[in-house]
Amino acid sequence: MTGVTPIFLLSSDRSGSNLLLRLVGSHKEITAPPTSQLISNLYKAISSYGDLDVQKSWDMLLRNASRLHKASYGNWSNYADLNALSDHKENRSIHLILSRIFDTEGTSKSASFIALKTHHAYNYAAQLQRDFPNARYIFLVRDPRDMALSWLKTAGLRGGIMRAAKIWKSDQEGFWQMSKQLGSQCHFIRYEDVLSDAAGTVSSLCEFIGLSYDPNMLNFHMNKDTQDIAGSVQAWNNLSHPLMHQNFKKYKTELSEDQRCYIEHCCQSGMEALGYEIEVYNSDCDIKAISKKLEADEPWDKPAYANIPADEKQNHVSLREAIDKLLSASA
Repeated sequence: MTGVTPIFLLSSDRSGSNLLLRLVGSHKEITAPPTSQLISNLYKAISSYGDLDVQKSWDMLLRNASRLHKASYGNWSNYADLNALSDHKENRSIHLILSRIFDTEGTSKSASFIALKTHHAYNYAAQLQRDFPNARYIFLVRDPRDMALSWLKTAGLRGGIMRAAKIWKSDQEGFWQMSKQLGSQCHFIRYEDVLSDAAGTVSSLCEFIGLSYDPNMLNFHMNKDTQDIAGSVQAWNNLSHPLMHQNFKKYKTELSEDQRCYIEHCCQSGMEALGYEIEVYNSDCDIKAISKKLEADEPWDKPAYANIPADEKQNHVSLREAIDKLLSASA
């Protein structure tokens, strides 16, 4: 059992996850370090390491996990010394590694909870529930048309609205099934509600976690942690500003009708389940023709990537190398 209680955020990229982490991380009882790809990749990689009672395998896992943790975008308040676990003889596991990481961060911030985004958590939902039975979960969703528009504009993300729509569809199907299994352990939030009623939405979230609401949470952008994180990744720059209350339904003016039609067709069942209105797609739409037209303009690498600072690009490379090292179980 960890000393701090994890709060796992279930969300697609470009859906407001970093904003919500900054909001909750502004509560004195919660620390919300920058998004890490460690959790998802640890569960993906663990089978490659074989018997962890074999010292060489255990030490290799500790080294590679530590390397990936430190390669994540933005700096955590403190990094656990995973090498100190080398002589640990019992219960060698992902749970032990993550518990040490969570507790080290929580202690450094005098926090009772640690809030973390977990990529594609539905792929390892059973393992998370087994390892952290008292965890809380937040299911955050954003209108797929605005999510796809944001994805299209983000220089560091490959692909355009077609790729984004498929990812939104897959993610929401996975998160929806996972949330049903979690029951009362999971709290549902729409990004649009965070913007239109931040106080009410965050107050309800605090009640779910079991904490009193602090109005100062809405001043998240003034925190040093937020300022540091906002400066570490170009796509996170808006975190250093107050809430952008009108930052939704931009798709109405910035996406073409064909783009909106494709997204609504791709995401229809999820949109209807999550309360997003279908506006342009209908049975008369020639989806094959629309898809062919959009495919011709679908970007992979984006010209704007050239404007990303060199140190951030190097972070991309370091992160990818650390992930490959962990997944390949190589020294």
